[in-house]
Amino acid sequence: GNLFRVKLSDRSFEKVADGLGAVDGIAWDHFGRLFVSDSRGGRVFVIARPGAKPELIADKLGSANDICYDPV
Repeated sequence: GNLFRVKLSDRSFEKVADGLGAVDGIAWDHFGRLFVSDSRGGRVFVIARPGAKPELIADKLGSANDICYDPV
């Protein structure tokens, strides 16, 4: 249920968000929003900008696995 940002150059990490369930997929859109899917809970969250709390945008999906962003 935790999402971390990892900086490979110095091997540091920081927690971006928690309480997201079974994180299965993440995708950025062209506005810089981060979308996160919860495969077991059937939910999708959005983090509008760095430091913002995740907001639930979809719930009760049959499955929310492996997401991607398609601007079309």
